[in-house]
Amino acid sequence: MTPSILRKPLPLAAWPALCVAVLALQGCDVVAPIGSNAVLSDQAIAEKTANYFSSTEAHVQVFGFDRQRESTRYQASFQGNKYNCSIYMNQVRCDPAAK
Repeated sequence: MTPSILRKPLPLAAWPALCVAVLALQGCDVVAPIGSNAVLSDQAIAEKTANYFSSTEAHVQVFGFDRQRESTRYQASFQGNKYNCSIYMNQVRCDPAAK
């Protein structure tokens, strides 16, 4: 016969604190995104944009940043053309800006 382990029940006064802790954790990210777009420096964005255009940073200008948690929107200028760009999940996308 296996002996049973008797546990002392959680005091009633502890339940509200336990519930608050559980509810607070439900809204939290389990793992923060690696290389979150919000922390990319202007330099890193310029490098990524230059790579997107298969060029070097010296030929790309980036400006007008709108940093969000999961994405960054900005404008870029390359070879005399203006682009509306974004970085989402570490991927750059640029579309020609309306003239």
